[in-house]
Amino acid sequence: MKKVIGLISLFLILSIPASAQGVSFPDLLKETSTNYERGNHLAAKTAIMRAEAALNMEIGDRLREGAIPFDVFRAALAELSDAQFKRWASDLTGKEVSWRGWIMEVEKKWYGEYEIQVDMDQPGEPPQLHDVSIWVGSEKGDFVLALSKGDSISFQGKITNITKVSGRLVVVIKQVKFGG
Repeated sequence: MKKVIGLISLFLILSIPASAQGVSFPDLLKETSTNYERGNHLAAKTAIMRAEAALNMEIGDRLREGAIPFDVFRAALAELSDAQFKRWASDLTGKEVSWRGWIMEVEKKWYGEYEIQVDMDQPGEPPQLHDVSIWVGSEKGDFVLALSKGDSISFQGKITNITKVSGRLVVVIKQVKFGG
């Protein structure tokens, strides 16, 4: 049972009410556990794949609506193998999100663009590293230069890259609208 629950983030189990083919996510987990305990590993693997497919569909639907919270997004991607992560990162590139975070740093790059580094955790919560890099052109310079470290910022934009850096997720957002 512990091995099965280790395969899927407990956070996702509680956060996303998923269903597949009329079967609830908790029922799929129970089916997986039962089959695993009985030694029927093929049936357990099939059930876990159905559960994963249900989560993928739910996350995909919510992401298409721009409604997936960053913490669910981060938790989902953190549980993936490197190969799965690369596939998801590719699938999520170009999707639009609407999130809120806190300014960590603003840097002007030599070619004129600005990078706004955003921490998606509440101020003061570890690890105090940026999770999102928002890239904007020089035409938004006045807005960007008015930002201060620690300011709350709401933004909507397209994911252009997702990477793992030292075991943490960094999402690059472009084509950004601020506020709302």
